[in-house]
Amino acid sequence: MHPYQMHRMLRERRKEDVLDVRPAAIYRLVERLDGAGLIEPLGTSREGKRPERTVYRLTDEGRELSDEWLREMLAMPAREHPSFPAALSMAGVLPPDAVAQELTRRALTIEGNLARMDVELRGVQNLLARVHLLEVEHAQAVLRAEMDWLQAVVTDIKAGKLTWDPSQLVASEAERRKRTAEAGSEFE
Repeated sequence: MHPYQMHRMLRERRKEDVLDVRPAAIYRLVERLDGAGLIEPLGTSREGKRPERTVYRLTDEGRELSDEWLREMLAMPAREHPSFPAALSMAGVLPPDAVAQELTRRALTIEGNLARMDVELRGVQNLLARVHLLEVEHAQAVLRAEMDWLQAVVTDIKAGKLTWDPSQLVASEAERRKRTAEAGSEFE
């Protein structure tokens, strides 16, 4: 297929929540795959007065590599690097009530995203085979688990079960660095 057709198919299958389906991203990806010899131009097509479009197909090498990557990604958990865990690692510099407030905002956003995804999923469930919706189901499950966790953390903060003093955490971090530096100089 040609890149515009790929874009249209991804949008029809509601992949926006899990993939970057902007046309520019798809065209860049196609260029990179072509440059790497993983796809090749099959020919051109024209619909009505629209410009000619190059149609691509997988090369044998592209099919082998695609199958290999897919099998590995399905079987092996990978370490993702989203920004939220990085933000959580620094949460102690804010007061507990501020963290609870921001986590509540995040939970509300997730709740809205889940509601939107549910509506979209119901709209395409009868049009697409379930296999084409597995990543959406997974995304929903992950978001529901995150929302449950967020609500539990906010509840613990509000109940006083989880508390901290940001100034003490910053001071203890400075003290830890000082001890580490002193320990390091002993070994020189």
